[in-house]
Amino acid sequence: MKCGVLTFHRAQNYGAILQAYALQKSIHKIGVDCELVDYRCPFIEKYFQPFSIKSFKNFKKIAAIVLLNGRVIDNRSNFEDFINNYLKTSSEVITSSDELDELNSIYDTFITGSDQVWSYLTAGFDKSFFLDFVDDKNKKNAYAASFGVEKLPDELKLEYKKLLSNFANISVREEQGADIVKELLEIEPLVVLDPTLLLDKNEWLKISSGNYEEQEYLLLYVIAESKSILDLARKIARKNNLKIVYINDRLYKRFGMENKSKLKVTDWVSLFLNAKYIVTNSFHGVAFSINFQKEFFMKYLPEPAKVNSRLQNILDLFELEDRHVKNLNCLDQIERIDYVKVNRLLEVERKKSIEYLNSIFTNCIDK
Repeated sequence: MKCGVLTFHRAQNYGAILQAYALQKSIHKIGVDCELVDYRCPFIEKYFQPFSIKSFKNFKKIAAIVLLNGRVIDNRSNFEDFINNYLKTSSEVITSSDELDELNSIYDTFITGSDQVWSYLTAGFDKSFFLDFVDDKNKKNAYAASFGVEKLPDELKLEYKKLLSNFANISVREEQGADIVKELLEIEPLVVLDPTLLLDKNEWLKISSGNYEEQEYLLLYVIAESKSILDLARKIARKNNLKIVYINDRLYKRFGMENKSKLKVTDWVSLFLNAKYIVTNSFHGVAFSINFQKEFFMKYLPEPAKVNSRLQNILDLFELEDRHVKNLNCLDQIERIDYVKVNRLLEVERKKSIEYLNSIFTNCIDK
């Protein structure tokens, strides 16, 4: 059996590329040949283009860079290296959704997921991630697909219903996503783990660079920078006499921190594996913190972000709501994480998620 996966494997985002790796690895462990369809989504390709002088024609982009300290450093080569060394992609590069029809004769089944493949805010609402090109309903499956939001705009609900109505199997990453599917299709989709949590710490060690093992530091990893999360990291670091290692590809480097830019993906994994404390507002920052049993602290993404539901969901799932630090004054009241309890919950969810993944291929054979 041969499975084709459509996901955000080309996004220059550590969580995106590592969830693609983890999903493919998990499918291979089941014994199924799996390729990531090398689809070059036009929206994603354009979004991650290197910064150029042409960007100054876009006022919003200028504001994001100058006022919000947006990303400007291109790290394409390190992500390409990881794809070449660790991911199995299709031999054909597909640059247009029109070319996807040809895949029907190549793959026995398809999976879309995980990440925010069903978000209307990402990837230009590219219908390819809804497997709209697949001609056989029995081949259409979703693993841990995320809408990225709590609710859909009313004007998009009919289109979503049409796109989702002929899947053989649907699972989602968040409870909020399950509520959306239930409203649209009147079915109860399974809520499963993000693929990064299907692999345990020992499996992630295999792709860690092994760097940073002899250092003691607080790791700061954010999707959107804010004064409040910088202040949180500084306070925890001072209290524990630690330096701050800040992963960022931003225009302004922060004084008093060791800024790490243009990181290799394997170094990113190593930094999470060896950190004493982690401060983040990233979903995958939280996921890896939990998987590696780290003391972590989290803030929601600042307004006008609409994607905090995924952060809320993962905290609720592992009963870690207190890791959301609402203000610095309550920091001293937060107790250490009981990872005996967390690991028990993780094992239950991991078993359920792997069983679902297995069932996709079992059902495909039966049909």
